[in-house]
Amino acid sequence: MNDFLRCPSCFENKLIFNESNLFCDNCKTKYELYSNKPVLVNNEHKLVSYGKVLVNKSEDDFKQEAEWSKEFIDLIPKGSGYLLDYACGGGARKLCEQKGYNYIGVDYFNDYGVTVIAHGENLPFKDNTYSVVTSSAVMEHIPNPWRACSEICRVLKTDGYYVGSTAFLYPYHESSHYNMSHLGVKLMLEQAGLKVIKIIPWNSSGFEAILKTFIGLPLLYFLVYPLIWSYNILFYLRKLSMKSFLIIYRKNEVKKRRIIEYIEEDKLRFTSEFTYLAVKR
Repeated sequence: MNDFLRCPSCFENKLIFNESNLFCDNCKTKYELYSNKPVLVNNEHKLVSYGKVLVNKSEDDFKQEAEWSKEFIDLIPKGSGYLLDYACGGGARKLCEQKGYNYIGVDYFNDYGVTVIAHGENLPFKDNTYSVVTSSAVMEHIPNPWRACSEICRVLKTDGYYVGSTAFLYPYHESSHYNMSHLGVKLMLEQAGLKVIKIIPWNSSGFEAILKTFIGLPLLYFLVYPLIWSYNILFYLRKLSMKSFLIIYRKNEVKKRRIIEYIEEDKLRFTSEFTYLAVKR
């Protein structure tokens, strides 16, 4: 890993490992270890402690890997080289290694999946290092997601993939800053220099996410299931009613095309979050 680490202060690849710290042979900055993990954070982003942030986690959560959705996992291509799990938390090392990659987890705080502690807007890695970068349910929590995405693009190899997910109609949670529509996600990725391949709405709606957040405890979700089922029925009826306009305007090609576009975009309007895939060209 030392081959592709760089100093977050001077950006040179001249870090030297000692038993208790790292030292930059260029700018002479010293970096400490936390739980035997390098803390590669410059003076601007230094914290007093990089320990556990409980929020909605229990102590047991810090002893297990994160759970990723099937939709998210399916977007990660099989390959080789290094995979960076950005803001990894518990991480998904086993899953990523099964895909063929060497796993590196980076986060601002120590957690089960963390390999390197660093600030997400100043990654301590050389350019063009990773075959894949993942970030599961992350960008809504980043104060500057555009800067973060640019850093992800920088450390990706050419033809490397970025697989991510982020909130849309999901309530405020765990210091979330930005919720993005599909157009916001597209703009963020493109401004960073990435080419968008897919932006996929989740099957769960914003309505469902709001109700579950309101209830709070998973054991009590059964209380809102009748409302969620009612919403799903209404959503289906809404789609049928929109399709009826295709019959009404069957001789008007312009209106038919607009109606079809509106129907195709409907899940984008009401989803709780998006999963996306982009590539660096």
